[in-house]
Amino acid sequence: MRLSIEETPGVPFHSDLFRLTIILNNIIANAIQFRNQEAEESHLSFVISTDTSRAHIRISDNGIGIPPDSLSRIFDMFYRGSELSTGSGLGLYIVKQALQMIDGKIGVVSHPGQGTTFTLTLKNYNYTSSQ
Repeated sequence: MRLSIEETPGVPFHSDLFRLTIILNNIIANAIQFRNQEAEESHLSFVISTDTSRAHIRISDNGIGIPPDSLSRIFDMFYRGSELSTGSGLGLYIVKQALQMIDGKIGVVSHPGQGTTFTLTLKNYNYTSSQ
């Protein structure tokens, strides 16, 4: 899997490392699990920007995508939207709960057969202009 990271120069970002790790691990694990086996090359890209109040992280893959009829339920507890799912259906539910605990939000756009993009908006805690 090809990984790309694009960071727009900004200010230092402060958040809850434990919860942020849980959020990113679950999203990355899904991208790996639901990669398109028929694609010539799988890719996962991150675009990150920060300012004094927020961080914006866009995570995109070229995986199998999420069917439109499942999209509204992917953050539900125990929801497994694919026969390929081997987990408990808690991953994205945990992502949503962890984001709520750190005043974050998530959006998702997906196209079956083309991939999925998650957009995270996270509060920048403890920022001071003297840094």
